[in-house]
Amino acid sequence: MQLYLTGFLEKNTAAFMRDLWSLLISAQGNEHGIPVEFLEKKKEELRRKREEQAAEGPATLITSGADRRRTSGQEGRGREKNRGREREMAR
Repeated sequence: MQLYLTGFLEKNTAAFMRDLWSLLISAQGNEHGIPVEFLEKKKEELRRKREEQAAEGPATLITSGADRRRTSGQEGRGREKNRGREREMAR
């Protein structure tokens, strides 16, 4: 694989392959197949974002996906569709 990438990455091929193998081994050890480095980086990013938003004020805190669905009115749509089917079946 390194030979095929050499024409594209030139002198950076060895470093790229070293990093790639490290990430692949890390992903193989994780039950979800995601490298631990990626998970830690994302956690740190979310922590920084929360800190920034907390400094701005409590009204701008990150809401969970369930909270966003509730406030946007999307959560009840599935039940409304089923109610229509139930009505049709009752007839």
